[in-house]
Amino acid sequence: MDRNDLPLEAVKINGQYLEDVLDGYTTVVTSGREGLQPELETYSVGVADGEKIKSSKYPARDIKVEFILKAESMNDLRSKLTQLNNLLSLDEADFIFNDEEDKFYTGKPVIGTDFKNYYNACSGSYTIRCMYPFKRSVDTVVLSSNDASGVVVGADSATFTFNYEGTRPARPLLRATFASAKQNGDYSEDGDCGFVAFLDEEENIIQLGNPDVIDVDQYAKNGTLANSEFSALTGWTPTNVAAGQITDTYWNNGAGQTQKYAKPSGTAKLFRTTAGAVDFEFDIVHRLCVSAAGQTGKFEAFTMNNGVIVTGIRIQKTGNGTTGVVQYILNDKVVGTDNIDLSLYNTHFGYCNRTPVYTTQTYQEKVVTYVKKKKKKQKKVTYVTKTRTVQSGWNFTQSNLNTGWSKDEGVVTFSVGNLPDRTYKCSDIANTASLDIVFSFSGSFHTNALHSCSVIAKAGVPFAEIPNVFTAGDVVEADCNSANVVLYRSGSLEGHLEPQYGALGNDWEDFEIKPGQNVIRAAWSNWVDANYKPLIQIIFNEVYL
Repeated sequence: MDRNDLPLEAVKINGQYLEDVLDGYTTVVTSGREGLQPELETYSVGVADGEKIKSSKYPARDIKVEFILKAESMNDLRSKLTQLNNLLSLDEADFIFNDEEDKFYTGKPVIGTDFKNYYNACSGSYTIRCMYPFKRSVDTVVLSSNDASGVVVGADSATFTFNYEGTRPARPLLRATFASAKQNGDYSEDGDCGFVAFLDEEENIIQLGNPDVIDVDQYAKNGTLANSEFSALTGWTPTNVAAGQITDTYWNNGAGQTQKYAKPSGTAKLFRTTAGAVDFEFDIVHRLCVSAAGQTGKFEAFTMNNGVIVTGIRIQKTGNGTTGVVQYILNDKVVGTDNIDLSLYNTHFGYCNRTPVYTTQTYQEKVVTYVKKKKKKQKKVTYVTKTRTVQSGWNFTQSNLNTGWSKDEGVVTFSVGNLPDRTYKCSDIANTASLDIVFSFSGSFHTNALHSCSVIAKAGVPFAEIPNVFTAGDVVEADCNSANVVLYRSGSLEGHLEPQYGALGNDWEDFEIKPGQNVIRAAWSNWVDANYKPLIQIIFNEVYL
């Protein structure tokens, strides 16, 4: 519903109207949304009249926004212009217009140079450069295989039949969530799967995983060494660690949200012995941050063999401030270090991210004037109604990136939060009959707790021979807009780009949802137990010219 207190063409940038953020700013008019002319490439045929179309495409779209900015003085105007420039200094953002709040454009704002100054006011413009020229629906459509409406599910496939109301084709996000039984916090292997494929009516295909392996029993499987969400500690040996919960009042804009964690008290340890593996993939989701400069502590995650650290990380803070140190450890030696932000609102694995919320307040300003009355000056007091923008609170969003590493044929790649990946060569430990998974906690960190852990033993065979490239609890996504494949290991809130999971022949450019009725079929490995079928989802925003 449009805002009646704002101009019809007021612009919302990443969820906020400029009028709400910048006192004195008013949108006047916009242009560039009315239509878009395609670029045509044509050719002539002999002496025939006219021309024929060889190709047609829409160029990038430019939307011009003209505005007025008022201030109390020239100095105030300069200050507000600086604030406006800061608000528009974005690489790319979503833009919603007040007269069409159910659609959005994505583009980069570029401030213009056509300013006209009027002492304590000015007019100007900025242009939104939309490299993707179409607008999309704000509401996202999610079609799921567990929804009885419009979906037919078989033993190893699901067929979606649906009507698309957009006027331009949409490229969807295709998602598969691999099912699993979970008892006492541990996943089983029941939902393991080799591949999932999506086909449209024109036989365009997006194929993920490894469909070449038909008989799962003839090939070496990846093994699940650990796959735990710490709502229980079954299978783990805890020392001063309990399966508890954290009610995080900073999630969901201040509304409390409860999640299960392995919660340590004081110096603590969590330990598990598993089968051995020369190569493996290790993923964890944890919360680690300080809320005061004097807090110190340590978090460690290791794989060990006969008391020797095979691979691991140590994150610690020993002094004042909010900066900690990450140590990368191979074969009992520290091979590299990084500094890392451990503040409460860090973007690595902190409590949460926050952005300010602004509101417009109305207030009365006292104005004193003097008037002559019977040759005497008399004081006259009046009040003028004005508005001002003030910060009224915060928007809080969860920040919970994965940490982990992979060991593959003598190469270990570490990924901690959103730090750059670190890759090192290493020699294998001679005796790998078993691996110990060890977590340790100490110190006075505001939060130092573990949400989930996944350790997958690699089969040591070529990718094409691995039957269960997807493990129970995994989520794989194929984005037909970017042609990216992202894999989320079970319990992970942040995925990893995994291009090897996408087939070379995928029809990324042609796999589209078209106006009118669509039929999309998904298929998966026929050896998956019927009780543990993957959940298939087709996700898109409707697209309009």
